[in-house]
Amino acid sequence: MSTRRLARIRSLKKQFDSCKDYDSVLLLSSAPPVTRTRDEHHEYRQNSNIYYLTGSQAPDFNLLVGKNFKNPLLIVRKLTERELVRDGAPPSLKPVAKELGAELIVVDNPRKEILARLSGHSHLYFDNMPGSLSWIIAHDLIAMPSHERGRMPLHFSHCDGVLQNLRAIKDKEEIALIRRANEITNEGLLYIAPRIRAGLSESQVARTIEYVFRMNDATTSFGTIVGSGPSGATLHHRNLQRKLRAGELVLIDCGAEYKLYCGDITRVLPVSGKFTDAQRDLYDIVLASQEAALKQVRPGVQIRKVYDAAARILTEGLVDLKVLRGKVSALMEKRAYLPYFPHTIGHSLGIDVHDVGDFLPGQQSHLQEGMVFTIEPGLYFRHKVGKVPACGIRIEDNLLVTRRGHEILSAGFPKDTRQIEDLMATY
Repeated sequence: MSTRRLARIRSLKKQFDSCKDYDSVLLLSSAPPVTRTRDEHHEYRQNSNIYYLTGSQAPDFNLLVGKNFKNPLLIVRKLTERELVRDGAPPSLKPVAKELGAELIVVDNPRKEILARLSGHSHLYFDNMPGSLSWIIAHDLIAMPSHERGRMPLHFSHCDGVLQNLRAIKDKEEIALIRRANEITNEGLLYIAPRIRAGLSESQVARTIEYVFRMNDATTSFGTIVGSGPSGATLHHRNLQRKLRAGELVLIDCGAEYKLYCGDITRVLPVSGKFTDAQRDLYDIVLASQEAALKQVRPGVQIRKVYDAAARILTEGLVDLKVLRGKVSALMEKRAYLPYFPHTIGHSLGIDVHDVGDFLPGQQSHLQEGMVFTIEPGLYFRHKVGKVPACGIRIEDNLLVTRRGHEILSAGFPKDTRQIEDLMATY
């Protein structure tokens, strides 16, 4: 993967070198530690952008790529003897510097060194991660009075401006990692499904899945969502205190993060092991809407077309259930489905679970070969409506756009109601 990282660095350098109007520089910094309580920190998670370009999870280092630099710079804070005794040595950056053809600079004061290196550049691309050195330096420079600025950057942009197009297209190694993250995610779902019982708490379901992730050298892409009954109608239900009840549905939205690449799968299970007729009717509408969306996925297609394909099937289903009344075309035009389908069709997926890329339904971007994103239509009822129970049903898979269509990277857990029932009866 090192040759691909080097190609990314060279691509950035080429962008900067070709710009006649600005002497541009990119500054990225390791993620700052996040305090959990007093002097204890949460488990460290590297800044996605710096990991994408370097592959390093080391703390306290900075990457500069600039028009005025022949080679990238890796600027590292020199650790004190006390820090080395307490925490041990971090991962070495010497192999990273060698792979990227970078100059490795170890200093007591990285901020001072970075400011000296930024001099002579007019445009700074920075990572807007609060608390990181990149963020602090950029905001200090923005606030600097003009008479003190000298040769420091005058123009500032979020680093997504130069990284988004690179990160949106995944290479073979990235796809393999996302595939593995999905395999682990499915393993967690396959483990919990036959163990679903009334009386379990939502939290017990979530922690069991996360145990499987940990046993596979993975962590979570995001806080696991387990919503039973009406809790399933809350898109990001986090409380997880409700007990599963017989006759209800439970929505599980989870994802393993493997070597910083994410999976994100949602499935819905009947707590009693069998779908009621009303639950099955509603579920089949959502499944049909996902299948309609999947048929649209191929290079060159606007994401809006994928969204509309799912929304139309959902609208037709809501009319059949007498939740909505009127002609489907008129209801689609008014977007009458929004109270029941209030989110987008999906999102880009990669190092971040909500990766770079705009997948809002109103925008006009087109799918490209190598993109990875989710397809996740759903219907949500916070209260019983006619024969429709209070519940949430979302079916989510992760797709790779291929040359001729797409590949489902999250295949492995059944979506057909009969197959789900058979799986739940195996324990």
